[in-house]
Amino acid sequence: MGRVPEHLADSPTHQWVWLKNDGTVVVGITDHARAEPGDLVYVDPPQAGSNAKSGEPFMTLELVKAKSDVHAPISGEVVEINEKVVQALERINQNPYDAWLIGIRPSDTGELEQLLHGVDYRSSTGEF
Repeated sequence: MGRVPEHLADSPTHQWVWLKNDGTVVVGITDHARAEPGDLVYVDPPQAGSNAKSGEPFMTLELVKAKSDVHAPISGEVVEINEKVVQALERINQNPYDAWLIGIRPSDTGELEQLLHGVDYRSSTGEF
């Protein structure tokens, strides 16, 4: 697994989250989520305006060797889809930390405190 940026929070289901200055968050997938089953080949993102609930599936990824649901790392309204990345998935395959997929306006920012950071996330994946 590549280096996990320290400024990001990570969910136990392998999504990274970055809180922007405007109070929204952007969400991407971690290198761990992408590396095990191979390169990402398709994303079925949620619709802007839909609601995400922490821990529940809200989009689907297809990788070379697997198809999986992505669980929302936080609850809130989906406010943006990064269409540039959805249309060019090689950006995630090259460096998943430079390519966010979804923007969410959190309904409870306290959920951000429950996410993992740095060494805690790496420990949860068994990689140090």
